[in-house]
Amino acid sequence: MRLGQTCDATAPARWFGRGLALLCCAAALAAGRPAAASAGDAPAGAPAAAAGQAAPQAASASPGAAPAGVSPGAAPASASPGAAPAGVSPDAAPDVQLVHAPVSVGKSGEALAIEARFDNAHLLRQAFVVYRMKDGTLQSAAFQRSGSAELAYVAVIPPEAVGPPGLDYTIETERVDGVRASVFASRERMHHVQVVEAHMDAVERALLTRLGGRRSTASARFENVDFGARPASEAQCQASGPEECLEMDEHYWKAEISYTYRLLRTVAEFSMRAGSIRGKSPRASKDKDYEAGLEYAAPSVRLRLSDSWHVEAELLAGITGTGFSMGTGGALIIGDPYGAKITLGYETIGLWKGSYFGTRGYSRVDFPAGDALSLAPMIEVTDMPSARKLGMRLVGEATLKLSDAISASLRGGYQARKSDSGGVGVGLQASVAF
Repeated sequence: MRLGQTCDATAPARWFGRGLALLCCAAALAAGRPAAASAGDAPAGAPAAAAGQAAPQAASASPGAAPAGVSPGAAPASASPGAAPAGVSPDAAPDVQLVHAPVSVGKSGEALAIEARFDNAHLLRQAFVVYRMKDGTLQSAAFQRSGSAELAYVAVIPPEAVGPPGLDYTIETERVDGVRASVFASRERMHHVQVVEAHMDAVERALLTRLGGRRSTASARFENVDFGARPASEAQCQASGPEECLEMDEHYWKAEISYTYRLLRTVAEFSMRAGSIRGKSPRASKDKDYEAGLEYAAPSVRLRLSDSWHVEAELLAGITGTGFSMGTGGALIIGDPYGAKITLGYETIGLWKGSYFGTRGYSRVDFPAGDALSLAPMIEVTDMPSARKLGMRLVGEATLKLSDAISASLRGGYQARKSDSGGVGVGLQASVAF
Protein backbone atom coordinates (compact mmCIF):
# COMPACT_ATOMS: atom_id res chain seq x y z
CA MET A 1 0.00 0.00 0.00
CA ARG A 2 1.22 3.40 -0.75
CA LEU A 3 2.01 6.01 1.93
CA GLY A 4 -0.60 8.37 0.66
CA GLN A 5 -3.28 5.84 1.11
CA THR A 6 -2.30 5.21 4.77
CA CYS A 7 -2.76 8.88 5.69
CA ASP A 8 -6.17 8.92 4.07
CA ALA A 9 -7.31 5.98 6.24
CA THR A 10 -6.64 7.79 9.58
CA ALA A 11 -8.71 10.88 8.76
CA PRO A 12 -12.11 9.28 9.40
CA ALA A 13 -10.90 8.05 12.83
CA ARG A 14 -10.00 11.56 13.91
CA TRP A 15 -13.38 12.95 12.88
CA PHE A 16 -15.13 10.09 14.73
CA GLY A 17 -13.25 10.91 18.01
CA ARG A 18 -14.12 14.56 17.81
CA GLY A 19 -17.79 13.78 17.23
CA LEU A 20 -17.86 11.43 20.21
CA ALA A 21 -16.42 14.18 22.48
CA LEU A 22 -19.09 16.65 21.36
CA LEU A 23 -21.82 14.12 22.14
CA CYS A 24 -20.44 13.62 25.69
CA CYS A 25 -20.42 17.39 26.32
CA ALA A 26 -23.99 17.68 25.15
CA ALA A 27 -25.08 14.84 27.47
CA ALA A 28 -23.36 16.48 30.44
CA LEU A 29 -25.05 19.84 29.81
CA ALA A 30 -28.41 18.13 29.53
CA ALA A 31 -27.83 16.48 32.96
CA GLY A 32 -27.11 19.90 34.62
CA ARG A 33 -23.47 19.03 35.42
CA PRO A 34 -20.45 20.91 34.17
CA ALA A 35 -18.76 19.04 31.39
CA ALA A 36 -15.28 17.65 31.81
CA ALA A 37 -12.49 19.24 29.94
CA SER A 38 -12.65 18.60 26.26
CA ALA A 39 -10.01 16.68 24.46
CA GLY A 40 -8.72 19.90 23.12
CA ASP A 41 -8.09 21.18 26.65
CA ALA A 42 -6.09 18.18 27.69
CA PRO A 43 -2.39 18.65 28.21
CA ALA A 44 -0.20 18.26 25.21
CA GLY A 45 0.72 14.66 24.53
CA ALA A 46 -2.31 13.20 26.37
CA PRO A 47 -4.12 10.54 24.38
CA ALA A 48 -7.54 11.43 23.08
CA ALA A 49 -8.97 8.36 24.76
CA ALA A 50 -8.16 9.79 28.25
CA ALA A 51 -10.22 12.89 27.55
CA GLY A 52 -12.96 10.71 26.28
CA GLN A 53 -13.01 8.66 29.53
CA ALA A 54 -13.15 11.76 31.81
CA ALA A 55 -16.21 13.13 30.09
CA PRO A 56 -18.39 10.05 30.64
CA GLN A 57 -17.45 9.94 34.35
CA ALA A 58 -18.56 13.54 34.82
CA ALA A 59 -21.73 12.91 32.94
CA SER A 60 -22.57 9.89 35.12
CA ALA A 61 -23.01 11.98 38.34
CA SER A 62 -26.48 11.85 39.98
CA PRO A 63 -28.80 14.67 38.94
CA GLY A 64 -29.94 15.13 42.62
CA ALA A 65 -26.47 15.66 44.10
CA ALA A 66 -25.78 18.79 46.16
CA PRO A 67 -24.19 21.78 44.47
CA ALA A 68 -20.45 22.10 44.62
CA GLY A 69 -19.08 23.53 47.89
CA VAL A 70 -22.16 22.50 49.94
CA SER A 71 -21.93 19.69 52.49
CA PRO A 72 -24.08 16.72 51.59
CA GLY A 73 -25.59 16.75 55.13
CA ALA A 74 -26.65 20.42 55.02
CA ALA A 75 -30.35 21.22 54.94
CA PRO A 76 -31.64 22.36 51.56
CA ALA A 77 -32.99 25.83 51.09
CA SER A 78 -36.45 24.44 50.77
CA ALA A 79 -36.48 23.28 54.47
CA SER A 80 -39.81 23.49 56.36
CA PRO A 81 -40.85 26.91 57.83
CA GLY A 82 -40.68 25.65 61.47
CA ALA A 83 -37.01 24.68 61.33
CA ALA A 84 -34.40 26.62 63.42
CA PRO A 85 -32.56 29.40 61.58
CA ALA A 86 -29.08 28.75 60.28
CA GLY A 87 -26.42 28.85 63.09
CA VAL A 88 -28.99 28.29 65.94
CA SER A 89 -29.25 24.98 67.75
CA PRO A 90 -32.69 23.38 67.31
CA ASP A 91 -32.69 22.63 71.11
CA ALA A 92 -32.33 26.32 72.17
CA ALA A 93 -35.42 27.67 74.05
CA PRO A 94 -36.50 31.29 74.78
CA ASP A 95 -35.40 32.54 78.22
CA VAL A 96 -37.03 34.80 80.84
CA GLN A 97 -36.19 38.45 80.17
CA LEU A 98 -36.22 41.12 82.92
CA VAL A 99 -37.32 44.74 82.51
CA HIS A 100 -36.25 46.60 85.65
CA ALA A 101 -35.35 50.17 86.59
CA PRO A 102 -32.72 49.90 89.37
CA VAL A 103 -33.60 51.64 92.64
CA SER A 104 -30.90 54.12 93.66
CA VAL A 105 -32.24 55.82 96.83
CA GLY A 106 -34.31 54.61 99.79
CA LYS A 107 -35.52 56.18 103.02
CA SER A 108 -34.35 54.87 106.36
CA GLY A 109 -36.90 52.83 108.28
CA GLU A 110 -39.34 52.58 105.36
CA ALA A 111 -40.11 49.53 103.23
CA LEU A 112 -38.42 49.52 99.81
CA ALA A 113 -40.48 48.34 96.81
CA ILE A 114 -38.60 46.66 93.93
CA GLU A 115 -40.67 46.75 90.72
CA ALA A 116 -40.09 44.61 87.63
CA ARG A 117 -41.65 43.12 84.51
CA PHE A 118 -40.77 39.71 83.08
CA ASP A 119 -41.02 38.75 79.42
CA ASN A 120 -41.74 35.07 78.64
CA ALA A 121 -43.34 34.86 82.06
CA HIS A 122 -44.88 31.49 81.14
CA LEU A 123 -41.40 30.04 81.67
CA LEU A 124 -41.11 31.58 85.15
CA ARG A 125 -41.83 29.54 88.25
CA GLN A 126 -40.85 32.22 90.78
CA ALA A 127 -38.61 35.28 91.19
CA PHE A 128 -36.82 36.76 94.21
CA VAL A 129 -35.06 39.87 95.42
CA VAL A 130 -32.03 38.76 97.43
CA TYR A 131 -30.79 41.52 99.77
CA ARG A 132 -28.12 41.88 102.41
CA MET A 133 -29.12 42.68 106.01
CA LYS A 134 -27.14 45.04 108.27
CA ASP A 135 -25.43 42.06 109.95
CA GLY A 136 -24.24 40.77 106.56
CA THR A 137 -26.69 37.88 106.20
CA LEU A 138 -28.69 37.41 103.01
CA GLN A 139 -32.49 37.38 102.95
CA SER A 140 -34.96 37.14 100.08
CA ALA A 141 -38.37 38.56 99.22
CA ALA A 142 -40.56 36.94 96.56
CA PHE A 143 -42.05 38.90 93.68
CA GLN A 144 -45.85 39.10 93.69
CA ARG A 145 -48.20 40.18 90.93
CA SER A 146 -49.08 43.86 91.31
CA GLY A 147 -52.21 43.97 89.14
CA SER A 148 -50.60 46.55 86.87
CA ALA A 149 -49.92 45.79 83.20
CA GLU A 150 -46.82 47.99 83.13
CA LEU A 151 -45.34 46.80 86.45
CA ALA A 152 -46.55 43.24 86.71
CA TYR A 153 -44.41 42.21 89.70
CA VAL A 154 -43.40 43.87 92.99
CA ALA A 155 -41.15 42.61 95.81
CA VAL A 156 -40.96 44.48 99.12
CA ILE A 157 -37.83 44.72 101.27
CA PRO A 158 -38.96 45.17 104.92
CA PRO A 159 -38.22 48.41 106.86
CA GLU A 160 -35.80 46.77 109.29
CA ALA A 161 -33.44 46.02 106.41
CA VAL A 162 -33.48 49.59 105.07
CA GLY A 163 -30.98 51.67 106.99
CA PRO A 164 -27.96 53.91 106.45
CA PRO A 165 -25.56 53.95 104.77
CA GLY A 166 -27.41 51.68 102.34
CA LEU A 167 -28.28 48.16 101.23
CA ASP A 168 -27.45 45.82 98.34
CA TYR A 169 -29.73 43.60 96.28
CA THR A 170 -29.86 41.31 93.27
CA ILE A 171 -32.75 39.71 91.35
CA GLU A 172 -32.90 35.97 90.74
CA THR A 173 -35.37 33.84 88.78
CA GLU A 174 -36.26 30.16 88.80
CA ARG A 175 -37.63 28.71 85.55
CA VAL A 176 -40.19 25.94 85.28
CA ASP A 177 -37.36 23.55 84.36
CA GLY A 178 -35.68 24.25 87.72
CA VAL A 179 -32.84 26.42 86.41
CA ARG A 180 -32.10 29.35 88.78
CA ALA A 181 -30.10 32.35 87.61
CA SER A 182 -29.31 35.98 88.46
CA VAL A 183 -31.01 38.27 85.96
CA PHE A 184 -29.95 41.57 87.57
CA ALA A 185 -26.56 41.99 89.30
CA SER A 186 -25.35 38.94 91.26
CA ARG A 187 -24.68 37.82 94.80
CA GLU A 188 -20.98 38.53 94.28
CA ARG A 189 -21.61 42.03 92.85
CA MET A 190 -24.91 43.34 94.17
CA HIS A 191 -26.56 46.60 93.19
CA HIS A 192 -26.15 49.26 95.93
CA VAL A 193 -29.00 51.47 97.11
CA GLN A 194 -28.13 54.61 99.06
CA VAL A 195 -30.38 55.03 102.10
CA VAL A 196 -31.10 58.60 103.14
CA GLU A 197 -30.95 58.92 106.91
CA ALA A 198 -33.80 60.78 108.60
CA HIS A 199 -32.77 63.91 110.49
CA MET A 200 -33.95 62.51 113.81
CA ASP A 201 -32.00 59.30 113.21
CA ALA A 202 -28.87 61.35 112.47
CA VAL A 203 -29.35 63.37 115.67
CA GLU A 204 -29.80 60.22 117.74
CA ARG A 205 -26.76 58.56 116.20
CA ALA A 206 -24.55 61.62 116.72
CA LEU A 207 -25.60 62.09 120.35
CA LEU A 208 -25.25 58.40 121.14
CA THR A 209 -21.75 58.46 119.67
CA ARG A 210 -20.88 61.41 121.91
CA LEU A 211 -22.19 59.51 124.92
CA GLY A 212 -20.11 56.48 124.05
CA GLY A 213 -23.19 54.39 123.34
CA ARG A 214 -24.37 54.71 126.95
CA ARG A 215 -28.03 55.62 127.29
CA SER A 216 -28.44 55.20 131.06
CA THR A 217 -27.04 57.19 133.98
CA ALA A 218 -27.40 56.47 137.69
CA SER A 219 -26.46 59.12 140.27
CA ALA A 220 -26.30 59.61 144.02
CA ARG A 221 -26.10 63.05 145.69
CA PHE A 222 -25.72 64.43 149.18
CA GLU A 223 -25.92 68.13 150.10
CA ASN A 224 -25.88 70.09 153.34
CA VAL A 225 -27.23 73.67 153.35
CA ASP A 226 -26.95 76.21 156.22
CA PHE A 227 -28.79 79.54 156.16
CA GLY A 228 -27.29 80.78 159.44
CA ALA A 229 -28.89 81.71 162.77
CA ARG A 230 -32.38 83.17 162.98
CA PRO A 231 -34.80 83.77 165.85
CA ALA A 232 -37.36 81.03 166.38
CA SER A 233 -40.14 83.60 165.95
CA GLU A 234 -39.33 87.14 164.91
CA ALA A 235 -42.78 88.44 165.88
CA GLN A 236 -42.46 86.91 169.37
CA CYS A 237 -38.95 88.29 169.71
CA GLN A 238 -40.11 91.82 168.96
CA ALA A 239 -43.13 91.59 171.31
CA SER A 240 -41.57 90.01 174.41
CA GLY A 241 -38.02 91.26 174.55
CA PRO A 242 -34.49 89.93 174.29
CA GLU A 243 -34.94 87.22 176.95
CA GLU A 244 -37.56 85.50 174.77
CA CYS A 245 -35.61 85.96 171.57
CA LEU A 246 -33.92 82.61 171.07
CA GLU A 247 -31.60 82.14 168.12
CA MET A 248 -31.63 78.90 166.13
CA ASP A 249 -29.70 77.65 163.09
CA GLU A 250 -31.77 77.17 159.97
CA HIS A 251 -30.36 74.31 157.95
CA TYR A 252 -31.24 71.13 156.09
CA TRP A 253 -29.58 68.20 154.38
CA LYS A 254 -30.70 66.38 151.26
CA ALA A 255 -29.94 62.85 150.03
CA GLU A 256 -31.10 61.77 146.58
CA ILE A 257 -30.68 58.98 144.04
CA SER A 258 -31.73 59.23 140.40
CA TYR A 259 -31.83 57.27 137.18
CA THR A 260 -31.98 58.69 133.64
CA TYR A 261 -32.58 56.90 130.36
CA ARG A 262 -31.87 58.78 127.13
CA LEU A 263 -33.98 58.13 124.04
CA LEU A 264 -32.26 61.00 122.21
CA ARG A 265 -35.24 61.63 119.93
CA THR A 266 -38.30 63.89 120.34
CA VAL A 267 -38.51 62.46 123.83
CA ALA A 268 -34.89 63.15 124.66
CA GLU A 269 -34.84 61.41 128.04
CA PHE A 270 -36.89 60.53 131.09
CA SER A 271 -35.76 60.36 134.70
CA MET A 272 -36.86 59.17 138.10
CA ARG A 273 -35.44 60.55 141.32
CA ALA A 274 -36.24 59.89 144.94
CA GLY A 275 -34.86 61.36 148.14
CA SER A 276 -35.25 62.74 151.61
CA ILE A 277 -34.91 66.22 153.09
CA ARG A 278 -34.44 66.85 156.79
CA GLY A 279 -33.75 70.10 158.64
CA LYS A 280 -34.93 72.90 160.94
CA SER A 281 -36.81 76.05 160.06
CA PRO A 282 -38.24 78.85 162.19
CA ARG A 283 -41.51 78.62 160.30
CA ALA A 284 -41.91 74.89 160.83
CA SER A 285 -44.21 73.42 163.49
CA LYS A 286 -43.22 74.43 167.02
CA ASP A 287 -44.83 71.26 168.37
CA LYS A 288 -42.29 69.21 166.40
CA ASP A 289 -39.32 71.31 167.51
CA TYR A 290 -39.29 73.27 164.23
CA GLU A 291 -38.30 70.20 162.28
CA ALA A 292 -38.97 70.14 158.55
CA GLY A 293 -38.87 66.98 156.50
CA LEU A 294 -39.91 65.52 153.14
CA GLU A 295 -39.71 62.11 151.48
CA TYR A 296 -40.38 62.37 147.78
CA ALA A 297 -40.34 60.71 144.37
CA ALA A 298 -40.35 62.69 141.13
CA PRO A 299 -40.58 61.40 137.53
CA SER A 300 -39.64 63.82 134.75
CA VAL A 301 -39.41 63.91 130.97
CA ARG A 302 -37.30 66.06 128.66
CA LEU A 303 -38.64 66.93 125.20
CA ARG A 304 -36.57 68.07 122.26
CA LEU A 305 -37.90 71.20 120.55
CA SER A 306 -34.86 71.65 118.32
CA ASP A 307 -31.15 70.94 118.44
CA SER A 308 -30.60 73.79 120.92
CA TRP A 309 -33.93 74.01 122.76
CA HIS A 310 -35.26 71.45 125.21
CA VAL A 311 -38.02 71.61 127.79
CA GLU A 312 -38.37 69.47 130.89
CA ALA A 313 -41.50 68.73 132.94
CA GLU A 314 -41.67 67.06 136.36
CA LEU A 315 -44.32 65.76 138.74
CA LEU A 316 -43.48 65.26 142.42
CA ALA A 317 -45.26 63.34 145.15
CA GLY A 318 -44.11 63.27 148.76
CA ILE A 319 -44.89 63.14 152.44
CA THR A 320 -44.11 66.11 154.69
CA GLY A 321 -44.49 66.61 158.41
CA THR A 322 -48.11 67.63 157.85
CA GLY A 323 -49.11 64.84 155.45
CA PHE A 324 -49.22 64.01 151.75
CA SER A 325 -48.06 66.66 149.32
CA MET A 326 -47.84 67.10 145.55
CA GLY A 327 -45.55 69.27 143.50
CA THR A 328 -44.52 70.19 139.97
CA GLY A 329 -41.36 71.37 138.29
CA GLY A 330 -40.00 72.35 134.92
CA ALA A 331 -36.94 73.66 133.12
CA LEU A 332 -35.95 75.27 129.84
CA ILE A 333 -32.56 74.16 128.48
CA ILE A 334 -30.86 76.36 125.90
CA GLY A 335 -27.77 75.10 124.09
CA ASP A 336 -26.09 71.72 123.93
CA PRO A 337 -27.94 69.42 126.33
CA TYR A 338 -24.75 67.43 126.99
CA GLY A 339 -22.31 70.32 126.78
CA ALA A 340 -22.40 74.10 127.18
CA LYS A 341 -25.92 75.21 128.08
CA ILE A 342 -28.13 77.51 130.12
CA THR A 343 -30.87 76.04 132.33
CA LEU A 344 -33.79 78.04 133.71
CA GLY A 345 -36.04 76.06 136.06
CA TYR A 346 -38.41 76.00 139.01
CA GLU A 347 -39.88 73.55 141.51
CA THR A 348 -42.75 73.90 143.98
CA ILE A 349 -43.93 71.41 146.62
CA GLY A 350 -47.36 71.75 148.17
CA LEU A 351 -50.19 72.60 145.82
CA TRP A 352 -52.91 73.07 148.44
CA LYS A 353 -53.21 74.74 151.83
CA GLY A 354 -51.54 72.95 154.71
CA SER A 355 -49.19 70.90 152.47
CA TYR A 356 -46.80 73.64 151.38
CA PHE A 357 -43.10 72.80 151.77
CA GLY A 358 -41.43 75.40 149.58
CA THR A 359 -40.61 76.73 146.12
CA ARG A 360 -37.36 77.33 144.34
CA GLY A 361 -36.39 79.00 141.08
CA TYR A 362 -32.90 78.72 139.64
CA SER A 363 -30.62 79.51 136.73
CA ARG A 364 -27.54 77.48 135.85
CA VAL A 365 -24.80 77.84 133.25
CA ASP A 366 -22.72 74.79 132.26
CA PHE A 367 -19.53 75.21 130.28
CA PRO A 368 -16.48 72.99 129.69
CA ALA A 369 -13.19 74.00 131.30
CA GLY A 370 -11.16 71.21 129.70
CA ASP A 371 -11.43 67.75 128.24
CA ALA A 372 -12.45 66.20 131.57
CA LEU A 373 -13.61 69.18 133.64
CA SER A 374 -16.76 71.28 133.45
CA LEU A 375 -17.95 74.13 135.68
CA ALA A 376 -21.47 75.29 136.50
CA PRO A 377 -22.29 78.47 138.50
CA MET A 378 -25.87 78.60 139.78
CA ILE A 379 -28.18 81.18 141.35
CA GLU A 380 -31.19 79.95 143.31
CA VAL A 381 -34.01 81.76 145.07
CA THR A 382 -35.91 79.55 147.54
CA ASP A 383 -38.02 79.42 150.69
CA MET A 384 -37.38 75.72 151.31
CA PRO A 385 -37.78 74.06 153.73
CA SER A 386 -41.01 75.55 155.09
CA ALA A 387 -39.31 78.91 155.66
CA ARG A 388 -41.97 81.02 153.89
CA LYS A 389 -39.33 83.68 153.47
CA LEU A 390 -37.22 83.82 150.37
CA GLY A 391 -33.48 83.46 150.52
CA MET A 392 -30.75 83.42 147.89
CA ARG A 393 -28.14 80.80 147.17
CA LEU A 394 -24.94 81.32 145.15
CA VAL A 395 -23.52 77.94 144.26
CA GLY A 396 -20.72 76.64 142.08
CA GLU A 397 -20.32 73.06 140.88
CA ALA A 398 -17.30 71.36 139.31
CA THR A 399 -17.67 68.00 137.54
CA LEU A 400 -14.63 65.83 136.88
CA LYS A 401 -14.82 62.99 134.39
CA LEU A 402 -12.88 60.13 135.97
CA SER A 403 -13.41 57.75 133.03
CA ASP A 404 -15.69 57.32 130.05
CA ALA A 405 -18.43 56.07 132.38
CA ILE A 406 -17.74 57.55 135.83
CA SER A 407 -17.81 61.19 136.93
CA ALA A 408 -17.81 63.04 140.26
CA SER A 409 -19.13 66.49 141.15
CA LEU A 410 -18.27 68.80 144.03
CA ARG A 411 -20.63 71.64 144.98
CA GLY A 412 -20.09 74.58 147.29
CA GLY A 413 -21.72 77.94 147.93
CA TYR A 414 -23.18 80.54 150.26
CA GLN A 415 -26.83 81.24 151.10
CA ALA A 416 -28.75 83.65 153.30
CA ARG A 417 -32.25 84.92 154.03
CA LYS A 418 -31.01 88.08 155.71
CA SER A 419 -28.28 90.41 154.62
CA ASP A 420 -26.50 90.21 157.97
CA SER A 421 -26.45 86.40 158.34
CA GLY A 422 -25.92 83.37 156.18
CA GLY A 423 -24.18 80.03 155.94
CA VAL A 424 -22.17 77.68 153.76
CA GLY A 425 -23.46 74.81 151.69
CA VAL A 426 -21.48 71.82 150.37
CA GLY A 427 -22.47 68.86 148.24
CA LEU A 428 -21.05 65.78 146.53
CA GLN A 429 -22.39 63.71 143.62
CA ALA A 430 -21.22 60.54 141.89
CA SER A 431 -22.56 59.28 138.54
CA VAL A 432 -22.05 56.19 136.43
CA ALA A 433 -23.18 55.79 132.81
CA PHE A 434 -23.95 52.47 131.15
